[in-house]
Amino acid sequence: HLRSASKWLMVSPKDFLLAPNTFQEIKYTIALPKGNFKGEYWAAAYVQTAPTRVRGVGVATVKRIMVVFTIKVPKTEVKDGWLSPIEIVKEENNKKEENNIEIVKDNQDLNRGDTETQRKEENNTRIGGYFQNKGNFRFPVKSGKFKVEDEGGKVIQEGDLDLGSMSVLPDWKRKFLSPPLKLKEGKYNATIIIDYGGNKLLGRKISFSILSSGSGSILSAGP
Repeated sequence: HLRSASKWLMVSPKDFLLAPNTFQEIKYTIALPKGNFKGEYWAAAYVQTAPTRVRGVGVATVKRIMVVFTIKVPKTEVKDGWLSPIEIVKEENNKKEENNIEIVKDNQDLNRGDTETQRKEENNTRIGGYFQNKGNFRFPVKSGKFKVEDEGGKVIQEGDLDLGSMSVLPDWKRKFLSPPLKLKEGKYNATIIIDYGGNKLLGRKISFSILSSGSGSILSAGP
């Protein structure tokens, strides 16, 4: 991995025998090599027992204890993020629904204005996507908000997005979904705003139409 620091880590001793109810001191050294290193890097060291054979089974067991090391290069952290186009997710119901819904969606990046078009069948609707850490160290996402309006601008539903409390590693993605949206046939606009703690907010907007599947037609959709 590009952020692996395993080659920087030296552990001593590497092999030893430990009598019952005794301990062994293990020393480690982390040596940062020359180069243009920025952000966070990780390494892991573990202690593993010798294999213990299970009588009559033909297998052996081992126990392992691991320690993770985080190396952060001071004053080089870059905090940045990217928000995917909004997805409209079909939520399966436990009971059969006779009235399926067709949906057309159009994605617009509130920062760049690019679009994407997709068609889906829908029962209950959720909007979602994922946040990607484009920085060089791990950090948690502060908050996320969503809002759904009808074509006249009336707010139908709004609230918080569940983004979890765990930090997002560099280049990794965190998926999120809104609560179920109970939408009737019609035209809607949805907005998602993510605050990842950087110097800007990330936003996406989507316009979509919901129809009864028996209508045989699809309404046009636009930003």
